[in-house]
Amino acid sequence: MTGSLGQALTDSRPAGRLSVSGPARRSPADGAADVVLTLAWETWADIHRREFAFSVDRLFAHLYASNRVNRLLLVDPWRSTLVRRARRMLGRPPGVSFPADAGTSHLTPMRARRADPAEPGDVAAEYQRYDGLVARAVRDHGLRDPVLIATHPFHAAAARQDHWRRRIYYGWDDFASYAPHARWHEAIRDSYRRISEHALPVAAVTPAIIRTIDPRGPGLVLPNGVEPAEWSSPGPVPPWFAALAHPILLYTGTLGQRLDLDALIALAEANPKGSVVLVGHCADPSYLAPLLRHRNVHVRGLHSRAAVVAMTAAADVCLLPHVPSPLTEAMSPLKLFEYLAAGRPVVASDLEPVRALGREVRIARDAAQFVDQVARAIDEPAVPPSARADFIAHNSWSRRFDELLTFALGSDT
Repeated sequence: MTGSLGQALTDSRPAGRLSVSGPARRSPADGAADVVLTLAWETWADIHRREFAFSVDRLFAHLYASNRVNRLLLVDPWRSTLVRRARRMLGRPPGVSFPADAGTSHLTPMRARRADPAEPGDVAAEYQRYDGLVARAVRDHGLRDPVLIATHPFHAAAARQDHWRRRIYYGWDDFASYAPHARWHEAIRDSYRRISEHALPVAAVTPAIIRTIDPRGPGLVLPNGVEPAEWSSPGPVPPWFAALAHPILLYTGTLGQRLDLDALIALAEANPKGSVVLVGHCADPSYLAPLLRHRNVHVRGLHSRAAVVAMTAAADVCLLPHVPSPLTEAMSPLKLFEYLAAGRPVVASDLEPVRALGREVRIARDAAQFVDQVARAIDEPAVPPSARADFIAHNSWSRRFDELLTFALGSDT
């Protein structure tokens, strides 16, 4: 698609959503543990809206289904009573219902203020109060001696030892390098320091996050993964994608300043009869404007999960053109695992998490190498089905989170 980014970002998403109801519901085994999962910045409604696409979303789904979990409490980050009241006055519909049952519950802690304070001391006090509210909900919902898996560094650092059998921090991003959280960077770094001082176990998606926190307790590197069922038989691509000229060079994910525009422009110029396609949420439209000067660059907005899977499986080459930075070095790019699960050739920037995948990915250090490696990748033979199946099995979310549960629960289950 050519034209304005405003038009590009109006692509609609079908109403379908992944569900964690029905057969996925767990049957706890003898000795199963009670578990509390607390979220960072995003809520149950966000998990549902994005169709369980991210690592924390998949972690909840795994806990919901695992027979190693007895009672489960999912906790949102702080929400504002004032914002909720305003939404009700404006007639906004209520949030998505939670799949609660006798063993699964959900808590949304409420406060007046909308945003966290910035000073580390104020943050610590605010999340000690949050931990107290969660501990009260634990008692109210009948959980006994639960294990806490905190995905918010503020809560992990503030959680009281006497509230929990065991506390672990699951770091799915380095929030201290994330530009939208710049106001809280000092507080996040302070939380990392306290997580280390408390000797909390830390599981993180990359070695870079482990190095940043420098935990005195146990550490576990647990990269992102894939859901095997998604990649067994991808559905049809959207009509606009089916009409594109080949070769199709695809990037899926957040569209913003982490993207290497020089590499993408070079690919567009080197493949004038093909299509360079970017699909995802546009975090910074002005940053992407130079790409739209090229008629074979197609910038699209959010699509359903099924459509993203189908497009990934139909692309000729999949791309990860990220500018090296502390943020990108700390990422475990979920899209890389999905590209490989689809059996597509992959060309990616030279980053530590990319190198960890070894020969599975072609690495490019600059725009010229992207052009060269993509040209080579286009001519690659198809990945044998057996090799793709082995990759999916070895990198499944289930396998990842079974390891996380063993790490979190220790010898108790």
